[in-house]
Amino acid sequence: TYPQQSTSIAQGINVISMRSTTRNRLEFIRELSRHIIKPERIANIGIVRKPKESATLRHRILATMHIPENSNYRMRLKPQNSQRHALWGFSGDLYIDGKRVHRWPRGASATEKAKPFSLDLSQGVHTLEFYGETHKESDSFELCLVGDDGNLQSIPADWFDAKAHPEIAAFLEDK
Repeated sequence: TYPQQSTSIAQGINVISMRSTTRNRLEFIRELSRHIIKPERIANIGIVRKPKESATLRHRILATMHIPENSNYRMRLKPQNSQRHALWGFSGDLYIDGKRVHRWPRGASATEKAKPFSLDLSQGVHTLEFYGETHKESDSFELCLVGDDGNLQSIPADWFDAKAHPEIAAFLEDK
């Protein structure tokens, strides 16, 4: 879960959540750098809001991952609950290697936000950045892979493991 202000680091994944008044990505990054934020735990690529918590929070997820093979990967958001208003207040942008590859706009329907999208990714190390906004528990989600059978799968934790992929450690060494 993500309190009003927190940061979490595990494997190659770093998550920061905080209250913020700006919707501008660069201003948000500057604002983050001015705050001392306490560590919390994280799991998959996603945001989990506390029950009955209702406040606008802005989130930044940074991850370094090793893609196992050149492929077209299908992804989509998986709401963490089946409430009728799931993802209603969620909006966000996904960046791979600094390029925006997908946007979930404010005001789009939950059905629209949960549609699959495709990414052509080459084998090797990539950066993943997510910037988003949630308002309540029903906005909780996980970013998942869509299997050939249409079923959702968590992104493998191995993709973010610097011990399993020394290339990640080498990539992060000069950062």
